[in-house]
Amino acid sequence: MQLLEGTDFMLVLPRRIQTLLGNEPWISVFELPPDLPGFRLDMLWSAQADRDEASGWLREQVVKVCAERGLL
Repeated sequence: MQLLEGTDFMLVLPRRIQTLLGNEPWISVFELPPDLPGFRLDMLWSAQADRDEASGWLREQVVKVCAERGLL
């Protein structure tokens, strides 16, 4: 989350995670508008994670689910 500090980017979290972090002074919590436009999903990972089988599997699952839902 420190990567986002000082940028125009935002992070969407499940409510249960937001509840845990909601009292942090550096986090602002807003409800998403119902007519939120589409967005781009980027996945970033380190060179070490690029060689890790479990990380590769997780990335494949994210792409698979997004493709199944017509998000790619």
